[in-house]
Amino acid sequence: MYNLLSNAIKFTLENGRINIEAKLIDEMVQISVHDTGIGIHENDHEKVFEEFRQIDSSYAKQYQGTGLGLPLTKKLVELHGGRIWLKSELGKGSTFTFTIPHQVSDIRYQVSEEKEILTPKGKEESPVVLVVEDEKQARELLTVYLEEGGYQVDYAIDGEEAIKKAKEIKPYAITLDVILPRKGGFEVLKELKNLPETKDIPVIIISMVDNKELGLSLGTDDYLIKPVDRNELILRLEKHSFMTKIKEKPISILLVDDEQKDIELLTSILEPEGFEIVKACGGKEGIEMAIKKHPDAIILDLMMPGASGFEVVRRLKMDSRVKDVPVIICTGKDITEEDMRLLNNNIVSILEKGKFSKEDLLRNLKRIEKI
Repeated sequence: MYNLLSNAIKFTLENGRINIEAKLIDEMVQISVHDTGIGIHENDHEKVFEEFRQIDSSYAKQYQGTGLGLPLTKKLVELHGGRIWLKSELGKGSTFTFTIPHQVSDIRYQVSEEKEILTPKGKEESPVVLVVEDEKQARELLTVYLEEGGYQVDYAIDGEEAIKKAKEIKPYAITLDVILPRKGGFEVLKELKNLPETKDIPVIIISMVDNKELGLSLGTDDYLIKPVDRNELILRLEKHSFMTKIKEKPISILLVDDEQKDIELLTSILEPEGFEIVKACGGKEGIEMAIKKHPDAIILDLMMPGASGFEVVRRLKMDSRVKDVPVIICTGKDITEEDMRLLNNNIVSILEKGKFSKEDLLRNLKRIEKI
């Protein structure tokens, strides 16, 4: 209501009117906020609910705003199990209407099946992310994203508080805006990376200021431009926390494949990310290298002459020295139910050759820290 009324007042000229109507329809309360303001063009109706978007109106441009009020309102309504919509005509005012349940029983937020929410699992308690952001609505939106991703959230609203809290709580990761009061984001970043107690904490800059080169030169672990996609944020947090562990002690990956070009492709992806690569040409050599080198993980093809990937998995799981090493299958073979039975749940995941991305591979390898 606060956001809807604030917008109605802001975009209604002097001597205009604002009306509020509430009624009960079935089991839902329906509330409408109507104004006689500038109105919104039909083409912009969907845009007003997008993060960091403001409609292209000469009158609207006179007013500052982050473009977060309506997206946050929409999110809050949906979390209650309701919905929100808009009726408006340019120059003839707007009506925003939302519904929420009259009585709350057991409402659960339904996540779209099209976008899986990435969640850090296998941790005894949820890791804390320090959100450094002076703009209240931006903090709240990031909080929704992070808590849905399984994180706890703490805040700092200026640069000096950010450094103080980072030293005190030593968070799992930090999201950092560039434009901050008291001390700017780039200055905060530089100081965090120079302090021994905070230098290894992953810092992800999230800002409207597009200066990735400067951020990277000062030591940021990643740089995202607003608006931020929820899953992209969670994925980056997972990646950079994981890579911090790699920097402390390189994680060794044994690549087992009879195709040299496939080994070189995987090597070109993993070595720049800080992994230590061990190579084996074929299944028999793969078994020998696994026992000799004891890698942290194995990426294994299934279709190899001599000893197939199925035989490699079977032999490794029978050997007490390497039976707990995680195995990722990377193959061009169509996996059948019989194949899965033979693998007997002894693998972390399966990647299809020619169809996985770098992000897919790194996401699967991140499971190592949880195994």
